[in-house]
Amino acid sequence: MGAPTVNVWRPFTPQEVALRLAGATFPWAVVGGWGIDLWLGEQTREHHDIEIAIPRSCFPQVPRFFPDLTFFAVGSGEVMLLADGDVHPPEKHQTWLLDERSGEWKLDVMLEPGDAEEWIFRRDERIRRPRSEMIAHRDGIPYLRPEGILLYKAKHCREKDLEDFRRVLPTMDDDQREWLMETIRKVHPSMISLIC
Repeated sequence: MGAPTVNVWRPFTPQEVALRLAGATFPWAVVGGWGIDLWLGEQTREHHDIEIAIPRSCFPQVPRFFPDLTFFAVGSGEVMLLADGDVHPPEKHQTWLLDERSGEWKLDVMLEPGDAEEWIFRRDERIRRPRSEMIAHRDGIPYLRPEGILLYKAKHCREKDLEDFRRVLPTMDDDQREWLMETIRKVHPSMISLIC
């Protein structure tokens, strides 16, 4: 089958993802807007999708947790069906999971460098920290701490991203803010004036 012609999302909630991945032995974490809301402890806006991040090396373990969904590698304007056992294209880091019955996308799985012990920023692998320092939990759901999420959001700084910065920066401690600003200056220096 080919990819659906209409990009229709009816994403899982973080709780539904956690139920699906119960028993997984690989590290995963909610990222993006839902990760921000997990940090804040409430849903602050509507979310078009839901994203989780896993180490790329763990991708072969993911399909058994979503046997009813169809996997597509996504990137550079392409949406490519992944058949059972296909190796994920190394140049693509996103995988969308489709419910064929409804034609709705359910989950975006982001493939990243790193492993169970070390978190590595995909856009600049010089930026790395122990995974234990970058992952937090709320109600048993792992999520990337806000300094990691905002570092990713700093690349484009759309209005919703700027709103996330405004909402979240005051809730972070000095060490988190200092690390975030230092890394943004390193990888997206032109964005500092927008964020501060």
